[in-house]
Amino acid sequence: SLAKKRMTAKPQALALGIEIAVLAVIGGLPAGFPSLVIVPVISFLVAVRSCFFSHVEAWSYASTMPTGNLRQFGESVVQWFSAAGNLKAKRHTTVFALISLSFFLGALAGSMATDTMHNRAIWIGVLFLSAALVYGRFGRPVSISRESGE
Repeated sequence: SLAKKRMTAKPQALALGIEIAVLAVIGGLPAGFPSLVIVPVISFLVAVRSCFFSHVEAWSYASTMPTGNLRQFGESVVQWFSAAGNLKAKRHTTVFALISLSFFLGALAGSMATDTMHNRAIWIGVLFLSAALVYGRFGRPVSISRESGE
């Protein structure tokens, strides 16, 4: 039901909102702030995100690392070309190509921004996460969770 889907999306939005807020604060910390504090906090946030955001459409994916996504992309390309006209394989390929491209572009932007922005480079990620939060809450129907039956 729509009410159930909205209920399962609220914890996702809350987790993403907390991640955005914490990362925004981290970006404002002075350059000499100890990594001993920052790294575990970011690691925890990433772990929470991977729990809440584990599926895209009907497929499992990793929202925090590209390795499994690249494997799924490669497998779906083989399926698509071996079964010409298979629309599901074509969709799977497209989705995982976009996910893999997003990881690549994020890493590229992050590496370039870190040289000039230092700690504040994390704010670029905050912008993208904020856009995802707004889009997820207002731009499309909610249905990205295991609990929603997909």
